[in-house]
Amino acid sequence: MNSYYNLKSKFVARDVGGELVVVPLTGNIAHMNELFTFNASAKLLWEALQEDSTEETLVKALLDAYEVEEPVARADVKKFLERLEQMGRKY
Repeated sequence: MNSYYNLKSKFVARDVGGELVVVPLTGNIAHMNELFTFNASAKLLWEALQEDSTEETLVKALLDAYEVEEPVARADVKKFLERLEQMGRKY
């Protein structure tokens, strides 16, 4: 059984110089002192999560966009999802 991932609306994200800057929100209050930045590959994953995605679809997105071996893409996706989980616990 596949788990589906999707972003909650607890964050505002903007592209700044090719990196994705993410600001957590509580209600309508932005926590500007706790910004998260993501590189281009993490930005790709973030954008893929705008719709329901599985770990497999995220791995495929990296494989399609970059010349990377599948085990590397899978490890990157796992790290990315773990980071999102940590962010979600706090906000």
